[in-house]
Amino acid sequence: MTLKEYEIKNYQEQFTIKHALVTSTLSNLMCFVYPKSIVIINPINGISLSLKNEYITFNEEKDIKNYKFGYPNAAVFPISTGDPIDPEFRSCSISPPFCRFASTPIHLIAACTTNYNVVVYQPPSIKSISLEWKPIYSISDQIYSKLMDPKFNTPIKQNQEIWENQATVLVSKASTWLPFRSTPEGQTKISNVEFQKRVSWMDTQCLDWSPLIHNQNDPEMKFSLLTLGTKDRIIIYKVHFNGEKFSFDYCNNYPTKHWVTSLKYKSNFNSSLTNATLAVGYDDGSVSIFTVTDSDLILQDQIHKPDNNLTNLFWSLSNEKNNEEILLIVKSVGFKLYNPNGKVMSDIVRSQTKILSGISFFTDKEFITTSNDYNFIIYKFEPGFGKTMDLNLLSNLVYLPTKEERSSSLHFVTCTPNKLFILYGENKLGTYAMYDSKNTTSSLKLVYHDEMELNQFKELLVNGYRNNLNSLDKIWDLLKYIQIYNPNQLLDLIKMMDEDNIMNKKQMELLPLINRILLLIKSKNPKLYDNYTPSLPEYLNQNFKQLQYNYYCMLLNQFLKKYKNQSKQLEKYQISSLLMMADMATELEVVISSSRYATTTETDALDLKSKIYEALDTPQNTTEILACPICTADVTNTSVQGDMQFQCPNGCYLFRCSRSCLLLDSDKILYCPNCPLKSYLFQFENDHITQNIHSKYQLPWISDINPNSSCFQCSSFLNFHK
Repeated sequence: MTLKEYEIKNYQEQFTIKHALVTSTLSNLMCFVYPKSIVIINPINGISLSLKNEYITFNEEKDIKNYKFGYPNAAVFPISTGDPIDPEFRSCSISPPFCRFASTPIHLIAACTTNYNVVVYQPPSIKSISLEWKPIYSISDQIYSKLMDPKFNTPIKQNQEIWENQATVLVSKASTWLPFRSTPEGQTKISNVEFQKRVSWMDTQCLDWSPLIHNQNDPEMKFSLLTLGTKDRIIIYKVHFNGEKFSFDYCNNYPTKHWVTSLKYKSNFNSSLTNATLAVGYDDGSVSIFTVTDSDLILQDQIHKPDNNLTNLFWSLSNEKNNEEILLIVKSVGFKLYNPNGKVMSDIVRSQTKILSGISFFTDKEFITTSNDYNFIIYKFEPGFGKTMDLNLLSNLVYLPTKEERSSSLHFVTCTPNKLFILYGENKLGTYAMYDSKNTTSSLKLVYHDEMELNQFKELLVNGYRNNLNSLDKIWDLLKYIQIYNPNQLLDLIKMMDEDNIMNKKQMELLPLINRILLLIKSKNPKLYDNYTPSLPEYLNQNFKQLQYNYYCMLLNQFLKKYKNQSKQLEKYQISSLLMMADMATELEVVISSSRYATTTETDALDLKSKIYEALDTPQNTTEILACPICTADVTNTSVQGDMQFQCPNGCYLFRCSRSCLLLDSDKILYCPNCPLKSYLFQFENDHITQNIHSKYQLPWISDINPNSSCFQCSSFLNFHK
């Protein structure tokens, strides 16, 4: 089956992808590791029609340290006493969601470098215009301080005999070795063995986060174990979030006989988890499986299959019904599957002609592989797989780019949450000429199967949207797939929803989705949109008014509930906003009730308006006079059926703030990326959306109801860029 190209994102400035990964089912963040940066692909909770690219930079001046371990007595090969040349990122790992049941879970990224740094980064605020993740803790700083503390690490003072003999022979044969034995300024001489020990401790090869674990002494406390694999040991840190800040506590270190080349924690849906299962791969090809707590590392299984070509480890995804997982062990051009419960190992599976460059599980029974032969192969476990180890090759998907588009290497592959796209990264070699060369370009690509039948897609889209209203990041591929269809097909999609009576008065949650499709039609074919919108079903126009009505009623009720007693301390603009929202809600209720699709409203707008005017000590027949911000003409506090745009007496076009009903008269305005609605920037957003522009407007009842700064009509996050 041939795949079609959907979208390409090129990263000319980032050079070559070194490593890429996808987190567990608890997150849809994806990371691509480059030498001097990490690019994070973030669906932004599924709201944006395009993926959001965030990043981490390799900042050698601030975040990345240059550690000095001392100077070895016998400075001879194979010990390197110098700092790594041109240090860079080596790998990274994304944490499970802290505050998992909060409206905005927080993920951290831990990254290791080739010059012994391990730094933990936190994301920008979801409302921020900044895309850069910032460092919050250096694990390597603490490890370094422990290594240099003689109370924690007693230095080995004597060199092993081999080092003393090599130093004597080499120095006696070549006097040029003598200068290398002088101690650099600011460094202390140490034995070669001690030097090797310190380097091995600090040289992190891989790292991973455990699922969230319950503290046995405090069941309410959850933490994750950040685990580092170095050249001679496993180091574990406990990371906890108390709701305000993160804490990082050293647990212990466990020596190993070989370099740790791969670490992978088993995912788990058990909400009362008190330990975690960790698979560890070594440079000799062997694998160990441990049970891990914050106080111990217990060996459960040792897979004695040393063959020197283990490249990675993956656990299949667990689910709520079956917590049994399979360990996938990558072996160059093939892989093996291991069942830890039955201790059964499969034969090696080789279906691709080149070295495997990407593997990803996307369900508990299915996974996808790729290599530089451009084949994407999907495998599926058969029933009873854990006993028989019979694997079914589900489909062989081939993507055939032109000869000019062929890349030098593919890195990372996964299916998107609803299996609508295959997403992968690749490196393309630049052109070379005498004395000149062009840097390698890396790309992120989405490819898809033949276009899905519209009726089938409608069912998938509607069900997915309804089931994930509070976690749209799980259906970001559904929202992107909408763009594959042409405008006429999208109109048919809306009509099919109408025919099935999907958009009835009890199912208003689909309104933002319908609005998204309409706006996409408008962007693709404005003429078709203009011809169709006058014939929009009456209930659709009706329910857009209902969204406005519900939003303003919530704000007014919040004011009466929490801020009524503070009404005498309100600013003039705060009073104006409340009065205009009360008037707007009353007019919207009249429009809604006059429709044949009228819905039963939980709030009586006239009664609510009466309470607002009473709380503000304002007669209900008061007509507030406002000044047009353009010509200063008098504008009365009126609206036309809830419209956000109207004209002053002199014909100036004016806009209302969609969240406060105030007249917009400032450049400090936020826009909805998908709707025509606009809003003021409020004080609670100063530190989240921007640090350079500050607002004077403070409406706490809005921040209570709408803390995520989203559009009430389509739920998109507001920002300064239209």
